[in-house]
Amino acid sequence: MSFRKINFLFVFVLALLFLSSSALQAQENVLQDIQLNSQSDHTQLILTFNQPVSQRIFSLNEPDRVVIDLPNTQLKVQLDQINLTNSVIEHIRAAQHDERQRLRLVLDLKNAQTIQTHTINVRIEEC
Repeated sequence: MSFRKINFLFVFVLALLFLSSSALQAQENVLQDIQLNSQSDHTQLILTFNQPVSQRIFSLNEPDRVVIDLPNTQLKVQLDQINLTNSVIEHIRAAQHDERQRLRLVLDLKNAQTIQTHTINVRIEEC
């Protein structure tokens, strides 16, 4: 019996959606949506914000997980509503740190993954 090893690629796409309005410049960052797309060879996690946001992403092991730190960001997503079926993510959790100045997302993985990140800036003009 032969076994075929499949290497999964776990891809993060930080989609930065924001309106062209000076009123938004003073607002804090808001994580508005999380989308998860799982294919046979990769899983894609898309985070959508109200304006450009900086991030720090790193992985840890024992247990395997990915940590996403988002300064000055509030969570407006119901994490328990994200369908993790057939994905490499077992659980997603979040906490506010540093007196609510930093949102930390922790993605508990089913096993070790290769991580790639991509940032896409999408500007939506107000009508």
